[in-house]
Amino acid sequence: MDTKETLKSSVKKLLEEKDYSENVKGILKLILDDKMYRSNVKIIFDSTANKEGLKKELANVILDHIGVCLEDGLITKEELTMVKMLRLFFGIEEGDSFELELKPRIEQLLTIELEKMYDDKIINNEEALTKVELQELFGLCYEDFYEIDKKVAQKAIKNGAEMKNLGSFFDL
Repeated sequence: MDTKETLKSSVKKLLEEKDYSENVKGILKLILDDKMYRSNVKIIFDSTANKEGLKKELANVILDHIGVCLEDGLITKEELTMVKMLRLFFGIEEGDSFELELKPRIEQLLTIELEKMYDDKIINNEEALTKVELQELFGLCYEDFYEIDKKVAQKAIKNGAEMKNLGSFFDL
């Protein structure tokens, strides 16, 4: 299945499982109808009075999609590409999720993934690269990602991990 079809499949799943506003449903249906153009989203944005609310709901859709992607515990290049496409399509930029007060949800999803990596008390090269992909996946700047990663690493150290095996150095 190509990226476009995989994205459509994810959108269908989200539409079945989540209760989105009519505006968001309309935007997601654009994906299903092969009308994934920023100009089409702009038309819906321009017609709504609560632009900030719509943007926040779309940022939540991206987090919902990330949750679906992370269900199997693996982040693929295709999934990363899909998230980038959604961000571009929705007009969500790096840092918007924190500005839209979605930090707790991001921290929750990211912490779950990082805890899986730190569980064996070692961060190998593949996991180190995955951390970079997670930072990109969630649209976080380095500092925001670092703070969340640091909390999980500190927990791993309290549970017996050694700093030298974690692939990063933190101010403890």
